[in-house]
Amino acid sequence: LSAKVAVLCLDYSTAVGNARADITRLRSRLYDLGTTLQGVRHLLDDPNSQALATSRRLVDSVDACTSELAQLQSRLDPGKARKAMRRFGLRALRWPFDSKEVSDIVSNLERYERTITLGLQIDQTTLLLDIRQRIEGVSLQPEEDVSIARKPCFILPFERDPDFVDRPDIMAWIKEQYTGPVGRMALVGMGGFGKSQVAIQFAHHIRDTSPQTSVFWVHASSKPRFEEAYRSIADNLRLPRRNDPSVDVLGLVRDWLQREEAGPWLMVLDNVDDVNLFYPRSSSGRDGTVCHPADENPAALSVQRPLAVFLPKRRNGIILVTSRSMDATEKLTGSHKAVYRISPMDDAQALQLFRNKLQGDFDENAAANLLRTLDYIPLAITQAAAYINRRAPRISVKIYLDAFRESDKKKGSLLNSDAGDLRRDETVSNSVVTTWQVTLEQIRRERPSAANLLSLMSFFNPQGIPEFALHNYKGNLRENADGTNDDEDNDEFEDDLDVLRGYSLVCIRSCSFAHELGCLWLTMQNDGDRYFYGLCQDISHVVHSRPGPPVRCYCHILSQ
Repeated sequence: LSAKVAVLCLDYSTAVGNARADITRLRSRLYDLGTTLQGVRHLLDDPNSQALATSRRLVDSVDACTSELAQLQSRLDPGKARKAMRRFGLRALRWPFDSKEVSDIVSNLERYERTITLGLQIDQTTLLLDIRQRIEGVSLQPEEDVSIARKPCFILPFERDPDFVDRPDIMAWIKEQYTGPVGRMALVGMGGFGKSQVAIQFAHHIRDTSPQTSVFWVHASSKPRFEEAYRSIADNLRLPRRNDPSVDVLGLVRDWLQREEAGPWLMVLDNVDDVNLFYPRSSSGRDGTVCHPADENPAALSVQRPLAVFLPKRRNGIILVTSRSMDATEKLTGSHKAVYRISPMDDAQALQLFRNKLQGDFDENAAANLLRTLDYIPLAITQAAAYINRRAPRISVKIYLDAFRESDKKKGSLLNSDAGDLRRDETVSNSVVTTWQVTLEQIRRERPSAANLLSLMSFFNPQGIPEFALHNYKGNLRENADGTNDDEDNDEFEDDLDVLRGYSLVCIRSCSFAHELGCLWLTMQNDGDRYFYGLCQDISHVVHSRPGPPVRCYCHILSQ
């Protein structure tokens, strides 16, 4: 209808010269209104227009506008008589409105257009808000969205060591466990024995032989590092909602790895030395369950719950643990059979490692003596080779060995040298003394009586220490010199001894280098005089109360 009226205005503009400005103004408004009305009719006639609640209530306004347009058409239509006069060339058309009437008409049409447009804008805003809510609802869908399979992921911060020396017995055991029914296995041993290096080598082996298997490296020396590693896994896997502050990322990663869609995976849990991070004593109730507030959100709960809760338990994945603590590895694996106690290298492996690390030729006899003195411990060998490399040719293997044997002070200086290693955690020292001091300090924190026992043992020759002489680490020897021991003291002694064995500080065979490091640690703690004074008193008491060859044998052991 608006288009018809506009055409009539066009006819008048060519026939009536004195009103062309008013006619042009009216035509322009009619064209704009026609576009709006056409769009509204199209929307309201659509079957899905029920959502346009405001626009549907504008039907009365549209009808009123249509009625006014019909009146305009009636007044502008020239009729049959005037059309006939035009055919004879007579000037029959006369513009029926003055300027004021045109202004009123235009004003009314503009009001109708504004009303209709405002209604459309309200519906548009309503629809946009609804779309936004729907989008937010999609982003908050349950975790079924993570069921999409992902490509294998390889997160290993260390390259393969070109100087690595294969230890066939360890690697064969790991491969056997990996293909067996167990879901977890562990390597336990003192710091510097090569646990992490073996784990790195095995991780690269899995990547080479099984490219469809994901490999994850998780630093577990502290809770922040554990959380950092899990966040890295979530980012690499692009798990949904990983950046949502209310989401428990630790639980998100665990739940994903327990899904079949995750595929096969290997997780290396490195440096699990503090068992309390995974099984805190203070957080357990009488029934062994972990206590935590029920009204916390998942992200807050992850701060309080032990880390063991966030380790996945599915057969499609294997966890390899490295630790200095037998207690930690047995609890994490659930079986003593799944734990391999790593010992120092044999002489051939140690010599090969020394040869790989040392630049240039060297005296193999001197090297054999040095390796024997270092008790074939990989980190000590690597550290000695790095020290010699930096100072060559002024320092040779023979000169290093002589300096090492010169005095405890010189020995401590050499062992405290820290050489960089790209295949060791950057937060962990490469110094043998510092590495082992971490273990000794941890024992002192966890069980001070076990640290006292180790301090006393450092005064003896490491081979064949008499058990009776060790009971005085708590001041009980003189009271029990008649050979009777209190049951409680015996139990505590066995518990302390078990702690030292769990950290590989006490073993069946001789470990003289470890014994020397224990002596160095005792010297740094300034406790030597106190223990030596007590030991002399007890030995004097035993000599007087137990004369005979056995006592002379004990004194001989001390003199070594």
